[in-house]
Amino acid sequence: MSDDEVLEMIEKQSEYLQKLPIEPTVANPVYTNGQTEETKHVKEASSSVCLDDEELEMFVDQQKNCNTKKKTISDLRKWYGWCESVGECRKIAEIPPTELDRLLGHFFCKVRKSDDSLYEPDTLTSFQRSLDRHLTQEL
Repeated sequence: MSDDEVLEMIEKQSEYLQKLPIEPTVANPVYTNGQTEETKHVKEASSSVCLDDEELEMFVDQQKNCNTKKKTISDLRKWYGWCESVGECRKIAEIPPTELDRLLGHFFCKVRKSDDSLYEPDTLTSFQRSLDRHLTQEL
């Protein structure tokens, strides 16, 4: 087929398509509550599924961001390294709340980077959130 023949065929198809009546179609209607047809079916199907505790825990764990897990582990290493330097060898969940409060206060005041410089306030906040996340999961 020559280029001219291909162009002629494309023009004919284009003319044909332009003559077709265009009717609006709704591929995925949205309901007044914000649900789409697709999510409605997923919700209906999922409401009939029963998970045991272990499956539910595994599902929740899979939904957690892997970077959040890495950050929490990294911050816990920093915490345990600092605790070791002050002679504290218990797990964070085993320390009574009043003692833990005192240790955390000292940790946030005294913790330093490897080059002995201070952490930015946002970094200290992220340490606090990581430790809180870990304690929440442990208890």
